[in-house]
Amino acid sequence: MPRLKGKVDVDMDAESVRRILDTPEKVATCIPGIQPGYRIEGDSFEADVVAKVGFISGKFHVKGRIYRENSDYKLVMEGSGAAGSNFEAEGVIKVEERGSSRSAIIYDVDAKMGGILASLGSLVVRNVVSGMVKDIFKCVAEKSK
Repeated sequence: MPRLKGKVDVDMDAESVRRILDTPEKVATCIPGIQPGYRIEGDSFEADVVAKVGFISGKFHVKGRIYRENSDYKLVMEGSGAAGSNFEAEGVIKVEERGSSRSAIIYDVDAKMGGILASLGSLVVRNVVSGMVKDIFKCVAEKSK
């Protein structure tokens, strides 16, 4: 089971990042490749996402939940789709202050991958995940101006 760890610096204070993570509707509109018709109920979501991971591209059906546990967030997610690939992920997201108007999002996720997706390895997946997290928070930061 690969472990995906990373850090994304964002030009927002930590409390603003937490408010966004507490509001899934704000995050959903910024997910690269999200298709119309996604559903959000409380802290759970379900969506179709068109994504490219290495040489695999296509639609993934994704279900997940992100919720606050003390000052950190727990993430539980599963998906399947493109080229018979599937994944399950569970981990922790931390938000750390990096000055008055900057913060860091630190994630540590255990992922289980199947199908062709598993053959890509954690390095390719890690780069895609990091890029998506950066894109999501860049989009959210732009919308909050």
